[in-house]
Amino acid sequence: MKSLIIRSIHSTRVIASQAPDSIRQPRSKSKGNSDPRNDQIKQILFDTEQKQIKNFTKEDLNRHETIQTAYQLFIKEFESKRSAERVAKFAAMEAAYKELENTDMNLLRDACKKPLEPLFPMKLRVPTDTPPKIIWDYNSYYKK
Repeated sequence: MKSLIIRSIHSTRVIASQAPDSIRQPRSKSKGNSDPRNDQIKQILFDTEQKQIKNFTKEDLNRHETIQTAYQLFIKEFESKRSAERVAKFAAMEAAYKELENTDMNLLRDACKKPLEPLFPMKLRVPTDTPPKIIWDYNSYYKK
């Protein structure tokens, strides 16, 4: 019993074909209304056998470790470069803000004011093959 508990604790993935029927059954009350796509997804996720990892030699492990270390170093340098760019952009924006503040407060207020109306037209419609719900009224266009 103790070995069974330890084995179940150490196993991270349960294959559905090995699981008891009570676990594999859906919990919904109506069995006839289940979506076949869900069944297919469950089958792909849980019924496929886990691929066996080949035994690596010492050279393969060293190669893998070297690649992982190089990748982590690359990511670290990339993130530090991105962070430095963000700091530089913020410093430039802050300097421009202070320059505008020293130049003219009215310009600063106008620059910081939020628009009352949205910038993107809300009634803009994505072009599709279906006709619009409201047909274009040519007479109202020419009356203006």
